[in-house]
Amino acid sequence: MRMRRVYLLIAVAVLSLGAETALAQSSGDYVHADAILNSDYESNMTIDFGFTPPPPTGSIGDFVWKDENKNGIQDPEEKISGGIEYVKVELYLADKLIDSTETDASGYYSFGGLSSGTYEVRVYLDSLPEDWKTPTTPHAPGSTPENDSNGLNSTEPLPPLTSTP
Repeated sequence: MRMRRVYLLIAVAVLSLGAETALAQSSGDYVHADAILNSDYESNMTIDFGFTPPPPTGSIGDFVWKDENKNGIQDPEEKISGGIEYVKVELYLADKLIDSTETDASGYYSFGGLSSGTYEVRVYLDSLPEDWKTPTTPHAPGSTPENDSNGLNSTEPLPPLTSTP
């Protein structure tokens, strides 16, 4: 009896086995399955290895707020009490709507479970309070990524976003 081992080297893998697949084993560095041939003339073409990508874990979101002093920066008092609740926020990828939400009672929103990509976030003016429909200054001088306004007029895309790996 001749035994042949088939090895597939991979750092991280999730194994999906078909009905005919031999019992697969993992060592941490590779996944393998024992394949048995009973004679020199036999073939065993049923040793299958299926893999899936890691689940997406990126997220996009933050805060919709009232910029009382119109400086484009979330000042400490605006961060505490300036959030706008129940604002409609949509997330697009390649002009396709992929998710929709509303801000919570404090003005926060979040989209999770995202893969790498360049997304567009839309805040709908008709869901804002009547006196707060004018976007503030985006990327104001002196602002930081944590306290600035990214908002642009109409549906212009945001600058490229980085998702969490």
